[in-house]
This record gives sequence, structure tokens and C-alpha cells, in this order.
Amino acid sequence: MLPPPHIQNTFQKIALTASQLVTRLQSKGLTVSDVSEAENTISRIGYYRILPHIRFFQEVNGNFKPGINFNEIIELYNFDRKLRLLCFDAIERIEICMRSFMIEELCVPHGPHFYIDPAHFISPYHYNNTQSIASSIKHDSITHYTNKYNYPVLPCFWALCEGMTFGQLSKFYSGILNTHKIAISRRFGYPKDVIVSWFRAMTDFRNCCTHHNTIWNIRRNRDAPMRPRGTQAAAEFPNPMLLHARIVAVIELMKVADPHSDWKYRFINLVNAHTNLISEADMGLTNGWRQRPYWQ
Repeated sequence: MLPPPHIQNTFQKIALTASQLVTRLQSKGLTVSDVSEAENTISRIGYYRILPHIRFFQEVNGNFKPGINFNEIIELYNFDRKLRLLCFDAIERIEICMRSFMIEELCVPHGPHFYIDPAHFISPYHYNNTQSIASSIKHDSITHYTNKYNYPVLPCFWALCEGMTFGQLSKFYSGILNTHKIAISRRFGYPKDVIVSWFRAMTDFRNCCTHHNTIWNIRRNRDAPMRPRGTQAAAEFPNPMLLHARIVAVIELMKVADPHSDWKYRFINLVNAHTNLISEADMGLTNGWRQRPYWQ
């Protein structure tokens, strides 16, 4: 809880060496089998980066639960790293597929420069935002266009699309006409409102992965994926804030982005390899999820 505005609360912590940090952890009851290795690990990774994993093993008073070893903290850190890489691997393919569907569904019927016409957007705000991005974005695909053509001044959509971030593409998708959104969402097999929500969720999830956020116990209300009512996947969305819902959204989008992928089973295997460390509830996975028909 923040102090009242009129009361000064001064930060007084000092920076500590890796050796001092290990000693501090030991004083709180952590078992450190190899002090030198622990110091080197903290020095390489950084104490603040592994702090979320440290806190998982601590009691409310800051002391460690009985029998916790430093190696378990690093194992949890490495599990989270593998999970981030696995999720990013899928999101990259989803993003590429999204770009391709947008180009095909919008440029073929409406022309390569359709986006310079405000009639294709649901509001002036979304139109103006796209024009601003198109006139300022830097990318090799756009440089190629401007070096070769001088009219229209703005690049063709497929060149622009290559230079836009996932977040910009997601916002673009939410701002185009509903008929356009429906044409693209049909390719993924879900209603437009679900795809709008899932694209936003994937943007946020991607940022968590690329910025090294802890995701194994993610609790985020922001851009939580919408429950797809009336589908088999709907039962897998008991709480959209948790990891479970985001993983299911990834799986559903991957069915289209890479239909031959074994991503779902790679996720299951990764979790199975670490059940001795963390529980399903700790990860935000529904109790008994492996036995549910969806995961077979």
C-alpha cells in the first residue's frame, strides 16, 4: 500500500554484491549447496530477475519454506525461460499467419492501397492512426517501395504489413470494417469479436515473452482472451486472467497457423517435466486438465 501523498517514504535499500545476496538468502533459511556456483549464477542472471521465483518459495515473513534449495529456484527460472521460448515460437507463427490472411483478404478484393481510403475503417481515429503509422514506419520493405515508386506516396499494404508490429496489426484489425474483420476471422474459425480479443491477448502475451516477464504464474486482467462460447475450447476458459486461457488461445490459433504442429504436446511435456516443482494450481492450470477431452 502506498503511503499518503503528504508522507515521504524514502527508498533506502543499497545495492549488494552477488556474495552478499547469497549470504542474505542463506540467512532466510535457503539451502545453498554450492555457494560459488550460486554467486556466479546471480552475477550472470541478476538477482532482481530471479526474484519472482525466489518469492514463490518464501513464506509470508520472507523466510524460505523448509528444505528449499537454491537449485530449485534456478530450475523454476529455467522452466519459465523454456515456457517463454515455447510460447514465442507459437506466437511468431500466429503473427505471420495473421499478416498473410490480412493481405489476402483485403488486398485481393480491395486493392494494394485500400487502406488510404477512410471508407475501410470504422472511425476517423482508426483511419488516421493507420495513416500516421504508414507515413512514419521504417522497414526494408517500405524502403524498397519508396526507392522504386513515388505514387501512391504511401506503400502498398503488404509492404506496410511487414513493417508493422504485432500490436499495430492488432489495433489495425480492430479498426477496419466489420465485414473485413469477419473475412479474416473466418480463416481462423472464430467470430470476429473473439479474434479481436485473441489478437490483443497475443500481443500482450508476446510482449511478456520478449521482455522476459515471468509467465508461468501469469495473472493479467489486461487484454485477457475472450471465452469462445459454444465451442469445445470454451470449457477451458474458467478464468481468462490465468495462463490456462492464454495457452488454449495459442493452441486454437496454431491449429490454423501451423496445422501440423505438435505445439500442444510440447507444452504438455514441458509442464509434465516440472510437476515436482510447481502444481497445476500454481501455474493457473485447471485441476485435472490433462484428463479433459480437449487435451487428448
